[in-house]
Amino acid sequence: MAAKKKMPQDKGANTRSSTRSLRDGAEKELTRSRKISTDLTGQTPEQLNHELQVHQIELEMQEKIS
Repeated sequence: MAAKKKMPQDKGANTRSSTRSLRDGAEKELTRSRKISTDLTGQTPEQLNHELQVHQIELEMQEKIS
């Protein structure tokens, strides 16, 4: 009996679904973290930018560890 050919999967749909679920998870985490995050109001745009850059580097470091 001949092996069945696998139909090509729509990788674009898979990627969109994965991206959507990552975004949904990030939105939920943001909602939770807002309750416990430090108050960033009153900071200058430069200070906020610095905080974002530090956080981005932290995430990149975590990704390398994983």
